[in-house]
Amino acid sequence: MLDFVSLDEVVPLVLLIALLGFVGSQGCGKLETQWAGRIGFLAFVAFGIAGWAEWTPDGPSEFVTLALRSLLAAALAAAATTVVLPVVTFAWRSVVALFPKRVPKPEPVAEPKKEPQVEPVVAAPVPTPLTGEEKAAAAKQKYEAKLAMLDAAGLDPTERYSAGEKAKQDYLRELNEAMK
Repeated sequence: MLDFVSLDEVVPLVLLIALLGFVGSQGCGKLETQWAGRIGFLAFVAFGIAGWAEWTPDGPSEFVTLALRSLLAAALAAAATTVVLPVVTFAWRSVVALFPKRVPKPEPVAEPKKEPQVEPVVAAPVPTPLTGEEKAAAAKQKYEAKLAMLDAAGLDPTERYSAGEKAKQDYLRELNEAMK
């Protein structure tokens, strides 16, 4: 039963495996290659179990012979799968493409509920922009408030002078902005 993989005819068998592997690799995708490897592994295991049952190896040389025959059977199965599986995959996809996908029926549209109408919000009046004089007065008031806060902070003279200069710089920058 298992004599189709014989070590007496290794060369023609290896050439057949190489030929099938080459032809199969030309049209075989990643998915088909993965399945070919799985089928080859299953063939290795199945041939090994069947060979063990049929020949009952006794010595190490018989185990090596069984392993080599199992390996050749696995390679033959994997190579044949790389030829056959792309054809089967193509045929399956062609048959599936003949049948259109089912489109679910649209659900009936319910009548939209009437939402209570909201009264429009009256926008607040836009404040009139400040004039240059008003901006200058606000900047001076802010400057004087900063100086009063610095006096109340209890800083030493160096810190007070530095903070006062910074407040004056800010005041002058705001005054410059106001004059534009």
